[in-house]
Amino acid sequence: MECGSLISSSPGKVWLGWGARYWLDAAATNQNLSFYFPDYFLSDQKPWFIHHNFIELEAEKLLQMLKKEFSERPKFDWTNQSQTFFEQAFNELQKRFRSGELQKGVPFVFETSKGMPSPANLVHFLIHALEYTAKHPVFIYGFWDQDKGLLGSTPELLFRQHTDLLETMAVAGTCFKEDYEKIFNDPKIMSEHQLVVEGIHESMRPFGSISSKPLQLLQLSNICHLITPIFVKMTQKIQLKSLIQALHPTPALGAFPKQNGMKWLQDYEKTLPRERFGAPVGFLPPRGGMTCYVAIRNLQWSEGVMKIGAGCGVVAESDLEKEWQEIKLKIKSIRNIIGA
Repeated sequence: MECGSLISSSPGKVWLGWGARYWLDAAATNQNLSFYFPDYFLSDQKPWFIHHNFIELEAEKLLQMLKKEFSERPKFDWTNQSQTFFEQAFNELQKRFRSGELQKGVPFVFETSKGMPSPANLVHFLIHALEYTAKHPVFIYGFWDQDKGLLGSTPELLFRQHTDLLETMAVAGTCFKEDYEKIFNDPKIMSEHQLVVEGIHESMRPFGSISSKPLQLLQLSNICHLITPIFVKMTQKIQLKSLIQALHPTPALGAFPKQNGMKWLQDYEKTLPRERFGAPVGFLPPRGGMTCYVAIRNLQWSEGVMKIGAGCGVVAESDLEKEWQEIKLKIKSIRNIIGA
């Protein structure tokens, strides 16, 4: 609990690392497990790390081990003072839509609390996150030490390598669980989702032939998302760094078109630093074949502050109040995921 990491490896299993952590500028070349936890803008010089110890084990076994430890529900006061800032970002995006510069953007906010989780708090968070992951089609991930940490459970796969086949997905379009029957008939949600599909196709087209499965509905505890599974039959080899840069950020957590959107995202960052919220997080196992998730639905902590982030996809048809309610719903779901 002093220094550790975990991440979903396959259904029902996790990679667990613990002991000394060594940050690296590239994945380890020996028979080690390499974790990948960069910042959102991929500016970290050493985004990879390895642990002195690592093991792949059943998530249920880890859960039962943790339940034998002392856990304590944290007592923090959460505040969200970002509504005015969010409204300004929404209005700025609408201007850019009208000028033709952008078609979609994803503004975000943070709910914050002073304080840092104790080891007993962290056990509590991990138990809740593992229990949630066991019940839903999501991926747990996180790392922590005495200075900082990140823990979440995301529904979004950035990519998974299968030799020459690459698996990814478009995840965009959110509704309350009780409204799921209406989601396929909502033009705003369908338009937002299609932009994410187009963005991924555009990013991956140079590397191979692309195919998609039919549109699906992902149902979580209190919200639903639209998902389109996407597959790329790779016709050329591509370095991991180049692959990550090509896919990240998808329009689900960035903007569309991507190149124009990066300027808007970087301006947004100056006012509200996101750190690892929405960043790619993943692992490269000893046997090869990297898996990478999108770091949403998480809690971050450092320098005496904890924060929960949530964003929403804004397009020309978006309604300000509905988007704000979506943000609040997502933050509530994150607090439920980790028991905060």
